Amino acid sequence: MDVKENIQLQSINGPKIKKATEQIHKAVQWIARVGNAYGDVKGKYRRINMDWNYREKYFYGYPFADHMLRLAFQPSNFTWQLLKDDFTVIDTFYGWNRTDEDVWEWLRINLAKRAVNTDLLHYGVPYDLPYEFDMGKKAVYSQIDDVTLSAFLKLRTIGMFMIQSALLFSGFREWEDNIRTCPIHFDTGCSIPVKPGKKKGASQTVSLGLAIPDQVVNQYHLYVSSGINNSVLNHNELPDLPAGGYWVSQEGWNGAVLPMNKLMEQHAILPDKGILFMIAAIETFVDLKPQNTYNQVK
Repeated sequence: MDVKENIQLQSINGPKIKKATEQIHKAVQWIARVGNAYGDVKGKYRRINMDWNYREKYFYGYPFADHMLRLAFQPSNFTWQLLKDDFTVIDTFYGWNRTDEDVWEWLRINLAKRAVNTDLLHYGVPYDLPYEFDMGKKAVYSQIDDVTLSAFLKLRTIGMFMIQSALLFSGFREWEDNIRTCPIHFDTGCSIPVKPGKKKGASQTVSLGLAIPDQVVNQYHLYVSSGINNSVLNHNELPDLPAGGYWVSQEGWNGAVLPMNKLMEQHAILPDKGILFMIAAIETFVDLKPQNTYNQVK
């Protein structure tokens, strides 16, 4: 995986990348819709999750229709692709200046050709998205400039590399295959189990990943979080985090965050800093002590 490509700071931390992210987030909802309609993966939301192919730079969903088909989305040329389970492309739909109604029609025609029951495919999604954008079928997908698209692709690929590396060096290598992109929050990451009973107050799971701009950090950022038994973090009792990362504690979410601009140096993102940040935060949660938390949230 190439993680040394140059990237402009303004292209990862500005209105263009946020707008592009929202538009791509809207586009990948079709993978989620297909998963919701036809997926047989167990779990309330697991079947709508997707993977990121860091080599060819596209999102793709779980196989469906007796494991014969997949749906993918490639941001670089804004195309949806219907794939065989072996990833051979069956058909492609180009989305610039098209609408979701156009995508729906293309998808229903192609699924019907392959004897898939299109009555199961619905336009709505069974969750709220984290920000407002026009979900109307008539809204047009406008073209994204090459610099911004390149930044989006590099962020996703570098993020994947840092997550994989943090898992490896933290001793959780077997969880690499669990890294997924969630269509709800559009973050890429995974949850790893932490053995209970090591120390009182230790969490059961720790989540880590790359998140889009949200209410916690208004730009792309790395995160490591845990439920820690519905408590909140006592910041004064936690160790400092490397690379400019910091602790956040609020009702419903406890974790460490690191804005991506903290990793920039001479137009390049330095993944080593992000990896060290995630390792340090994971180790803190694994060895969490009772005095590190307080104020039970009811």
